[in-house]
Amino acid sequence: MLAIGAADPSAAVCRALGEGRSMMAIDLDRGAYELVEAAIAKALAREVSAAADEETLRALGTARRVGDKYRVAGDRALADSLREWFEKTIAIVDALGDRVSDGRRIIESAGRGLKSIDAATHRQS
Repeated sequence: MLAIGAADPSAAVCRALGEGRSMMAIDLDRGAYELVEAAIAKALAREVSAAADEETLRALGTARRVGDKYRVAGDRALADSLREWFEKTIAIVDALGDRVSDGRRIIESAGRGLKSIDAATHRQS
């Protein structure tokens, strides 16, 4: 288990999820966390999502507040799934330009999400 101290409440989640897997903690700020969590929940409600989305939403649902961040515990596959989601979101919102009223906020939040994932994967290396 990497980047998580024994006193961290998400340590138990990592142990429960991580039997035999290399786990990490991704510290998302509120904007990035709420952006991805709401979008995946909507996709699941519309039944247009993959099984990976259910696992991602489950991991987001167990996130713990650590200071001003949401600590999401998961493995490399979760980090890759979140990275792909943030990258696609940036590309889509950027392509739509002014047609998205809060596009700048969405792109900035997604960008911060990518930086958080990069930091978590760097700590694991």
